[in-house]
Amino acid sequence: MKRISIKTAKLRRVCRIAVANIVIGLAGSSHAYAALSSISNVTLYPGSATVERQIKVPAKSTRIDISCLPASFDLETLRLTASPGMQLGDFRADDTEQSDAQCASTARDQRVKALQTQLASLNARAQAVELSAAYLKKVSEDNTETGAKIGLPEVSRSLQASGYQVFTQRDGIKRQQDEVQKRLDALQKDGSGSSATRTIHVALDAPSGGVLTIAYDTQRAGWIPAYQATLDSSNGELTLERRALVAQATGEDWRGVKLRLSTGTPTRNTRAPEPAVWRLAISQPRTASASAPMPTLAAPPPAPPMPMPAEMRASQDANTPLFAPVQIDGAFMTQFEIPGRADVPSDAQKVGFTLGSQRMPVKLSARVVPRQSTQAWLIATADRPNGLWPEGDVQLRRDGEQVGTTRWSDALGDDELALSFGRDEQVFVSKADGADSTGALKARDGRTSKTFSMRYTVKNLHRTPIAVEIVEATPISDASDLAVSTTLKPEPEDASWQGHQGIVAWRRSLAAGQQATVNASYTVTYPSDRTVYGLP
Repeated sequence: MKRISIKTAKLRRVCRIAVANIVIGLAGSSHAYAALSSISNVTLYPGSATVERQIKVPAKSTRIDISCLPASFDLETLRLTASPGMQLGDFRADDTEQSDAQCASTARDQRVKALQTQLASLNARAQAVELSAAYLKKVSEDNTETGAKIGLPEVSRSLQASGYQVFTQRDGIKRQQDEVQKRLDALQKDGSGSSATRTIHVALDAPSGGVLTIAYDTQRAGWIPAYQATLDSSNGELTLERRALVAQATGEDWRGVKLRLSTGTPTRNTRAPEPAVWRLAISQPRTASASAPMPTLAAPPPAPPMPMPAEMRASQDANTPLFAPVQIDGAFMTQFEIPGRADVPSDAQKVGFTLGSQRMPVKLSARVVPRQSTQAWLIATADRPNGLWPEGDVQLRRDGEQVGTTRWSDALGDDELALSFGRDEQVFVSKADGADSTGALKARDGRTSKTFSMRYTVKNLHRTPIAVEIVEATPISDASDLAVSTTLKPEPEDASWQGHQGIVAWRRSLAAGQQATVNASYTVTYPSDRTVYGLP
């Protein structure tokens, strides 16, 4: 059998740019055969990823050692697939620390080296400035007495100017040193454990050679959906762009890989839930002396969690998920193929990809909720787009300007898409008390009534016509002894706005300079010895 050898210098150079170094033992020979593996495909899920690699196996091989693999994947998810004619035996894994001379460096390693070089340069500059400061101090001490004797104030001014320049430069360098050191410490902490690599030892029988495919799952990678909606208000057209943000921190850079995005969420537990017994229970009757509980205000929402300190994040296991899993529902799942091949560095920085875009006509209207705000908001509505649109952030742009961000779920209804593109300053809104508003009036039958009414006026200050939607929440009573009488003038076009009970809407088309006025009046009647909550 012909002996194959590679010089040590060449092997190290190849290993620096290769994703993995595979040492294959040939049958009947003690010599090592060096080959290169590469990532062939990566399937990304909202909270994880599946990585596939391929290795060419020479004929008559009986063992393969796959080294320089990242240790960030779950070994239980490892799958081995051999080409026809190749038999696989047992396999085991070893985790070791590898140096840059043995395995390829990542983008994080390169940034660490760059920061270290920058810090060394700053340290050298700081030492040079300290020498200048020491020299100025000596010159000042030597010339203080001489300058005083000959009466030269310019000596003092010259020393002050030079000293100010030196010490200002020293303080600036010190701030740069602190900033670079802080970034270096954070980068090294965030990369804790990333230097650990894994070697997979596989026993096989390959009389004719072939290709060995290995696949494994990792939670240190994933993707999230993102969208951009751009409105052209002049022609009533919306451009909706579908995007994906991909990130990974597996410990190795992905270079020139084929990416596939999936809306599915793999789960270890695929067992269907068992039905549980449904049991009912009833409380004991209350005694006659027990007083009815007083209504209480809802508890305030819990405070948001404090951000985790960097030192605590660094202490976490390097295999913890990079993305929080996101549940995406659909007719099973949808996949997106990223065209070409992509590079994703192992630095947890998000890399954006455009999955496609579509244009759609929209209807523009100004929506006002005058009871809550006298501001008008520009709303663009369109038919609900076809297909599966996972939850994500939507960047909103109006006529070339960024206006804000919303969530896709907040904009998507059952049959339409409604996006708010910020305030419409050309729609004037005012409100005032109605003529029939009264205080609390006590009747003879032991009941109290109160009437409150509002008058809303909306005026179009645009030079072109615009549709206006005035939305009002009317009071609702679920108690038999609390009566509500509602009078709306004119009658609203929508008595159940977007399917919500007790919310109505007036719709008007206003020409330039035209205004519309609506009135809402409510009378509430209740026992005089009771208190009604929620009244204005």
